[in-house]
Formats: sequence, C-alpha cells, structure tokens
Amino acid sequence: MPQRTRFGSAHVDIPKFRGMGRREYPVWLLTTMRRSELFEHWRVPVATAVCWFYDGPGGTYTYRPNGPWAEPQQTTHPFTNTAIVGENDTMFHRGDGFAPPHEAGPRGLTLDCVCEPADVDARTWQIRENDRVLARYDAAQVRIALSWSAEVYVDDTARRVADEHLDDLGLDTVVDTFVADLNARGQLSSRPDDPLHDVDFIARLARTYRVLPTHYPTVEETDAVARIEAAIGA
Repeated sequence: MPQRTRFGSAHVDIPKFRGMGRREYPVWLLTTMRRSELFEHWRVPVATAVCWFYDGPGGTYTYRPNGPWAEPQQTTHPFTNTAIVGENDTMFHRGDGFAPPHEAGPRGLTLDCVCEPADVDARTWQIRENDRVLARYDAAQVRIALSWSAEVYVDDTARRVADEHLDDLGLDTVVDTFVADLNARGQLSSRPDDPLHDVDFIARLARTYRVLPTHYPTVEETDAVARIEAAIGA
C-alpha cells in the first residue's frame, strides 16, 4: 500500500549470538552488543534476502554495503522479481516511501489488519480489519516485499558448535565484558546490580557504542520532505 518514509530512518536488523537471541533478551542489548564489536566470537552471521514486486514510481531501497560512514547505494527500477542479499544486522538499510502526499495511507491500523487481494485477479487490493474495509488500492499502487534470512556458518564444525550449544554466550559474560571495556575507557567503575533495568547503565552503553550513518539528505531533499509532510499534516 502507499507508504511514506522519513529520511534518516535507516536501521539494522536484530543480531543473533550463540545462546542469546531476540526471544530471550531485549533488542537494545543485542544491538549494542553488535555495535560494540566485543562479542564477534559468538555472533551468528545472518544473510537476508529482500525481494520486491512493484513497478510504480518511488519505492526504492537505500542500503550501505560499504559501512555507515560511506555514501549509501539505492536500487533502481524496475523492481519486480528483484532482490538484494546482505548482512542486514550490520548494513544500515531502509525501504523508501512511494506515496504522493494525497495518498498517505489509512490511519489507525492495528495488528488485526490484513492487506489482501480484493478480487480473484488481484487487480485490486484492500486493507481489512475483520469485516471492515479501511482502504482499497489498484494493484499498481501496492508494493510487496518479502524477506528471507538464513544463518551462515563457515563449516560444519561452526554449525555444530551453534546447534549443540558448545560455546554459548551468557548474560554475565556480556555484562562483565561491557563493564571491563567501560572501565578501561574511564566511564564506569562498578558493575550494576540490575544491568537490564539500570537506566544509567543502559544510557551509558547507548552513548558509548552508538553507530549511525553520517550521510544525510541534501537541503533540497530535506525541503521536499518538509513540503510533503506539511501537505499531509504530519
């Protein structure tokens, strides 16, 4: 469906480490662990393929294969049945918007909403919440994006170490490693009693290991976004 995206919303996916994943631990911790590069020994490389089906205007995919400090790259038309494979827990990326100001999409979407073909030929799509149709779109206005991920191991031994939990990482090791590194930087002298809920400790980690792209939109791009969002009433 039509979608608008603010400039600067590049992100990385949630990383995975042997013994520590998103089901057991908070996203902020896993992301900070990856950005710190202190736990590479336990990190599980993940290859992610993103595939598109869309031939309309806009809808590009901006990504940074050369690092967050390098110039970003961008996909070009046509998009249908094309894909990019990357290590998305490391590579900053984003799906760019493609809706004109007067087609900003419905508001008030919930987790009960579905986007589905409204007819047999899929020439029209609709957003539905239970029995209530919130919006309808021509097929040409709909961008379908599919994401597929796979863990990557250098050999069968590495796979076995992960599958059989022969060298898992634990929270105590993570906290001790962070504390030691912060101590070496002169930023922390003692271990927090409740590291997953200590606001000061969490904020210090975020500041110390913060990584963000350094290339931002030009003045012309920023002005264009401002005009669009003013028209939408954002």
